[in-house]
Amino acid sequence: MKSSPTSPMSAPVFTAVLGMVFVLALNLRWFIPAEDSADGATVWLAAFWCLAAVVSRFSPFADDAIARRWTRADCAVALLAGGHLLSGVLVLMLGGNRHNAAILIAEWLGIAAVWSILRDLVRVPGVRAAIWQSTLLSLTVIAVVGCWQHWVELPAMAQRLGPKFDAVRAGNAAARQELSRQGVPLTDPEFTLFEKRLRDSREPFAFFALANTLGGFLAAGLMLVIGDRLLGVSAPQTPTRNRTLWPRVLAGIALAICLLLTKSRTALLAFLLIAGSVSAIRIIGARIGFSMSRRVVGMAAGALAVVVVVGIVLSRSGSWDREVLTEATKSLSYRIHYWEGTARLIAEHPLLGGGLGQFRNAYLRVKAPEASEEIADPHNFLLDVWFHGGLLAAAGALWLVATVLMTSWKAVRVESEPSSTTALTVVSDPWFLLMSAVAPFGAFFVQYGGSGYWDDRLLVVGSIMIVAVGLIIYGRLTWSVPSRATSGFAALVLFTHLLGAGGIGYTTVMQFLLLCLAGTFSLTGDSEPKRAVNAVAVWLPCVFFGTALLAVLTVWRSDARSLVEAADQLVLHGAPAEKIRAAYTRAMQADPWDPLPCSRLAEFEFQQWQQELPSRNGHGSEMPSRLEAAVTTFGEALRRDPTNGQWAFRRGTMLQEGAERSKSPLAAELAVVSLDRAVNLYPTNAQWQAALSDAAALAGMTSLAEKAARKALAQDDVNQRFGHVERILAAEVRARLEVRSEPVAPN
Repeated sequence: MKSSPTSPMSAPVFTAVLGMVFVLALNLRWFIPAEDSADGATVWLAAFWCLAAVVSRFSPFADDAIARRWTRADCAVALLAGGHLLSGVLVLMLGGNRHNAAILIAEWLGIAAVWSILRDLVRVPGVRAAIWQSTLLSLTVIAVVGCWQHWVELPAMAQRLGPKFDAVRAGNAAARQELSRQGVPLTDPEFTLFEKRLRDSREPFAFFALANTLGGFLAAGLMLVIGDRLLGVSAPQTPTRNRTLWPRVLAGIALAICLLLTKSRTALLAFLLIAGSVSAIRIIGARIGFSMSRRVVGMAAGALAVVVVVGIVLSRSGSWDREVLTEATKSLSYRIHYWEGTARLIAEHPLLGGGLGQFRNAYLRVKAPEASEEIADPHNFLLDVWFHGGLLAAAGALWLVATVLMTSWKAVRVESEPSSTTALTVVSDPWFLLMSAVAPFGAFFVQYGGSGYWDDRLLVVGSIMIVAVGLIIYGRLTWSVPSRATSGFAALVLFTHLLGAGGIGYTTVMQFLLLCLAGTFSLTGDSEPKRAVNAVAVWLPCVFFGTALLAVLTVWRSDARSLVEAADQLVLHGAPAEKIRAAYTRAMQADPWDPLPCSRLAEFEFQQWQQELPSRNGHGSEMPSRLEAAVTTFGEALRRDPTNGQWAFRRGTMLQEGAERSKSPLAAELAVVSLDRAVNLYPTNAQWQAALSDAAALAGMTSLAEKAARKALAQDDVNQRFGHVERILAAEVRARLEVRSEPVAPN
């Protein structure tokens, strides 16, 4: 068995370039997060990793990996990824939203490929140091961006867009178009939630979509920065020691401040719990033989004091408020609703789960009346993987946590000894570190090339990272590498956070977790018992299969979505109707599983029907052709995504308007059928129940109209009692329903 080179640059040029590309791609994830992996926006990156997994087997990085047998970590990742892949294949075979399932199959294959490469990269000293130094540097600049958002960007945005929200509510069409160009959702409840978030809160989210996701990363990053100090693992006495300490101090302050600004209770609690556990381990360890010093206790106390002082300052300045603590019980009650609903769904299919990418629609069917959010995941990583990947994935997740706990505890015992040598002295290869600093620029060009959106923040962050890497390379700044134990505790922080937050299915979160797990590996190989299974014999077929599948998915998704975007542009520029209709039809044909082009074409056909209406209402028993085309196209969207109630609801409202204006009894009856299907898929939606009541009244179905009106009013009472202002019925709608729900007095 060959040994890995001490520096990757001593390997052939092919291997050196390949390794640098790997490091660049790893860091690219921190700046192209994918909270909603099912949209397929980053499937190209998953395809890259599957191709890279194949290519990496022909480089010296794989010399040790080919001979090395599986560890517990490999088995855990295989179970976790394999459960999700099996669940996705079942959706493709048995039905459901096949589009989401196909995209997530691609993402989970990419996650498996990342692990197959990462487990080998971290054993090469120069690459290991470059990965960790660049990751910590990325987290620090992301924290700085978050602070800038809180104090500068978000207040300016609120001041600029605030009047436009008022204008939209007053019926101003120009303001509506401006907000649409800004990417603001214009339908409730999303519109009201966006307005409240912008006007009433300043939680930063940096390059993520959610402040809570950012909070989890910051909490884990803070553990990476200060964990070695809490454990007593420190750098040797050298002339550069201060250059190692002060970057960590400044990074720790930035991460702590931004973490507090996110107001993420789960992230903050996770950090405090794990940091307290680490301190307890040090105290207990001193009694059973581990080294212990007053300096370690003093630094831990100092770090706690800094957190308390920063918290007080932020509270006094208005950046933090009492509601972060006083509303904690309400937040917990909401999560209990999520967990109870998810548990009911899992109980329906305990072995295989509910299907990869199918949670959002399934949850709405069991959502508690008191719950408000239409969540995309259960906000608990174990329930999440169980629903999406079945019992196999749940076992893999538990095995992964157990592996992190065991390896971290072993590392603590070894690295706490006075004579131990840690990874803090590992020096990164300058070329690998420099490549990692280019990641923000790569993210900028990917984003600009894909959507035309210009993000100045990425350019600024990239410039800062290049300057910082230059200082590291020339010895002016030293950024030490986290120890094995600290890497494991950072993973535990993130796992603890994910017990009450969503994100385990996000590829960015999974990559970070796998990086922390790989960081617990020693440079000389694991001491874990090995299974007599050759790693390449298992990974290579999976990677080849993934490469073929992802190549198809990448072309497929790119073509279909680009056609949809092109058709949208034709609508905006007032192109001829036949040309627009043909463009949407090509998009539908390009991706036979995606309901999006169907919905866009249906909305266009509906607008065409509205424009064709005469000044007075028509009469007749048949539906107009353009209305029938819109309804039929929405039926195709419902066929592609059968558990999504919004397609049935929109189809029903179209039919209802058609029945009102064309006086078609057929349209009225079909509206009732479609809206009844919608409320069965989402029974706690007061607006949908109200629409069903109106449609039933129009069709002459008095009994159904009264029943739906009572349900709508009961749900509206719950929404008002729990303060769900974005879901409260309008006054005129409620008044109409109250009249309809009253029993008719006998003559």
